Amino acid sequence: MKFSAESMMRQMEENGFVFSSTQQMSKGKYLSFDAEWNYTDMPHLNEIHELTEAVQGAIEDDYVASVLIQKVGPFTVPLTMFTCAISRFENFHFSSFGPYVVLIRTKWSTEINCTTVFTDYFLGSKRFLKWSHHYVHRLLAQNYRVLMAKDVPMRMRRGQLRSKNYGFVGDAIGYGFLDSMNLVKFGVVNPYDLAPCSWSSPIDAISQGTTLVGSSDSSGVRLVRQNDVLQVFPRICMHAGASLDLARIENSCVACPWHGKLIRPIITISLAEGARSCESKGIKIEIKDSIVFVTGAYEV
Repeated sequence: MKFSAESMMRQMEENGFVFSSTQQMSKGKYLSFDAEWNYTDMPHLNEIHELTEAVQGAIEDDYVASVLIQKVGPFTVPLTMFTCAISRFENFHFSSFGPYVVLIRTKWSTEINCTTVFTDYFLGSKRFLKWSHHYVHRLLAQNYRVLMAKDVPMRMRRGQLRSKNYGFVGDAIGYGFLDSMNLVKFGVVNPYDLAPCSWSSPIDAISQGTTLVGSSDSSGVRLVRQNDVLQVFPRICMHAGASLDLARIENSCVACPWHGKLIRPIITISLAEGARSCESKGIKIEIKDSIVFVTGAYEV
C-alpha cells in the first residue's frame, strides 16, 4: 500500500506538525516516457550530479530507499530518502533532516511533444519553526535548479533522438528503479530508415585526438587517433541514448557521461600497415592509397 502526500500530512498534523508548500516546474521537447525514465534512473545520480551521491539500501522496480550524501556548501549532509513510483506519470519521495520533514510529489504530462513536469514540495515542522520554512524552501528551490540543469538536457537528448525516429525499449514495458541498474542492456532502438555515414580523408590530414564523422547518433562514429593507431567509437551509447562526442577516454574505452559505462572501440586499426579493411557492428573502415574511408551505420 502506498500513501499520498496528503495522507501523510494529515497523520503528521495530528502529531503537531504544520506544513507549507512550494511548486517548481520544468518543461522541454521530450515525451512523458523520458521524464519517467529520468526519475527512475538511479545510476546517473552518481555520475551526473556532483553534489549528490546515492547509496541504495533497498530497491525494486517501483521503489528505492537510499541514503543521499548531499553537499551543501562546505558541509556534507546524509539524507535518508524513500522514493516510489505512483504511476508512469507520478513519483513520490519523502525524507527528513533535523527537525524538518519534506514530502515531494512529481507529476508530468505531455502535449504536442512538449512535456511539463511539476514538483510540489511539502515542508513540515513543529509550529515554532514555521518562520524558517521560507528559507528552507529557498534551499529546496536552489537544489531543484541544480538538479534540472543536468537532468533536463538528458531528457532533451532523448527527445532529439525521437525526432529522428529512434525508439526506446522502456516506452512499451515501463521504466523501473531496479531495471535502471542494469547497464548491460541496450535500451535504444535504431530507426528503420537509418542512414549510413560516408567519410574519407588522407591519413596525414587526420589529426591526433578526436575526429567526429556523421551525426551524433548511430549514423556517425567518433575517430580517436593516437600516433598511428586509429580507434573507431560510436557516437551514441545504446544503453540510454547519451552522446559520446565529448565522453572521456578511459582504459582505451569511452566512458558514457550519463552512467559511466565503458564502451570499447568498434574497430582499432593501424595506419602504418598499408592497405587493409576492417568491418564490425555495421561500420567499415578501409585504408587504400594512404586514404582512410569510413562507411556504414552503428548496429548492436
